[in-house]
Amino acid sequence: MNTAAFSKLAHGRRRRGAAALAAVGLLALTACNQDNAADPQPTATGSGEPSTVVVGMGPTQQSRTVAEVWALALEDSGAQVEVKEVEGGRAGYLQAVEDGEIDLYPDYTGDLYLELRGTEPSPAATSTADPTATAASASPSTPGTTENLVNSLANLLGQGQQGVTDADVEAALADQLPADVQMLNPAPAENKRVLAVTSATQAKLSVNSIADLSRHCSDLTFGALTGEDQAAVTAAAVEDTYNCVPGEVKDYSSLQEVTQALLDGEIEVAGILSASPAVGDNSLKVLDDNRDALVPERVIPVAGADLPRSAVDEVNNITGQLDSDALVLLTRMTTASTPYSPEDAADYWYGTVRP
Repeated sequence: MNTAAFSKLAHGRRRRGAAALAAVGLLALTACNQDNAADPQPTATGSGEPSTVVVGMGPTQQSRTVAEVWALALEDSGAQVEVKEVEGGRAGYLQAVEDGEIDLYPDYTGDLYLELRGTEPSPAATSTADPTATAASASPSTPGTTENLVNSLANLLGQGQQGVTDADVEAALADQLPADVQMLNPAPAENKRVLAVTSATQAKLSVNSIADLSRHCSDLTFGALTGEDQAAVTAAAVEDTYNCVPGEVKDYSSLQEVTQALLDGEIEVAGILSASPAVGDNSLKVLDDNRDALVPERVIPVAGADLPRSAVDEVNNITGQLDSDALVLLTRMTTASTPYSPEDAADYWYGTVRP
């Protein structure tokens, strides 16, 4: 990271520290001027004391970093915030939201939909699409149908064999969430499964899309995270929609290994995640999915139904500024050889959008 970036990071840390000192000063001033004290802050319960917004985070760096971004925004709005780790995968955090143990949690639209529909997510899905995920680190998923997303969601929406879009998934997801849970505005940021090739392979085969690739699939070796080659949301979707059946599929224990195999020429096509820094770092070509076969995966805040309107607005506001470039940056910062903590990475990015 360059000098300017370090300067911004330092600015972000000073911003958080200054806010904390200001809060201490305000408390001292209030203690000395009880007669002139302002009315207490409004609360969700009307108890007269400021309520604490509990932001949940999962096991992945992306989950932790997004949670820290929301915490910063809520703190700046005057809310008291606690960031709390939640175990048990999607079932665990959804239950925690329903029970009021947490108020907010980051997830991804497509995989959350599959979980709620009872379709078994793939290894990368159950680890909330972290670029550092390995097959062994995947959380247990809900057993269910092996029907791929194109069929299950399209049939649900009466769309036959057409592909599905972000809007389709989000509309269906809103209907599937428990009564005490709400979906806030999705971020522009997306981290979906994609098929990628090197620039050399792109030029050799003259391919820009999965449709272009389909005429070569039987002659190519694909690589994927263990389990993804058979996952209903990946291989089946690509085969059904594009008639693309690889000549061979090799599986790897981590997404980093998949990428390295692509660069080493062990495979010609890699199934990776779109927000992986490896895409830009290695000038990989992500093949266009013009028929929307692969699962849309936008970052989404999942919240309790009684989250105060002011908190909802604040989270929606900052989430709306979290685009895919920002997600790549945060991923790079937290997965580098000398990584930043999710809190420091969030503090840096937040300082660039809320100086």
